Amino acid sequence: MKRLAWLLAAALAAGSVQAAPEGDTGYAHGANHCYGFRVPAGWIQDNRLLADKGVPMVFLPQEGGLRAARVMMYTGSIAPRPGGSFAEAVRAQVNDVAAQYAGSGEQIRPAMVRRIRSRGSSGELWRFTGYRSGGQELAAYFPGRRSVNYFVAQVPARADAAAVESALLRLAGSYHERESCPPCREQGCAGE
Repeated sequence: MKRLAWLLAAALAAGSVQAAPEGDTGYAHGANHCYGFRVPAGWIQDNRLLADKGVPMVFLPQEGGLRAARVMMYTGSIAPRPGGSFAEAVRAQVNDVAAQYAGSGEQIRPAMVRRIRSRGSSGELWRFTGYRSGGQELAAYFPGRRSVNYFVAQVPARADAAAVESALLRLAGSYHERESCPPCREQGCAGE
């Protein structure tokens, strides 16, 4: 995840982010998932920014302190083990994230914050702390029919963590599985 923050900084410097209309509904789809969301007011979405790194959709603050602090949110999907539960898939993902950072000398501490609700599902909000940089990450996980879908917020130490959490909860609160995700030909959708 910290590699994504560095890539975001480079992409912002290159000016590749385009604004979507406020309230624009987007969606992400792949072989095992199709879900929609609503971009929080004051944020933009970009389906190209980190697509080459496997990140289908990135959300960035349009302006102000959160943009200056290089805050980023993104969405993605994981496939649970065959026969595995939502809880098992989330725990495996949390453990994988902790192991990834441990491999680079970070000792992060994941903690489930609370259960959350969206337009069509019940999920979990997790907080990852203990980064040497002083920052944190928040992750909202939701069960899909054949996947676990998530939204992550990267919160640098200098960012307003409460404002970022509020934006993540608005984004996550709009999550819903869709019956159809037509081929992606525009800014508001992302294929994996």
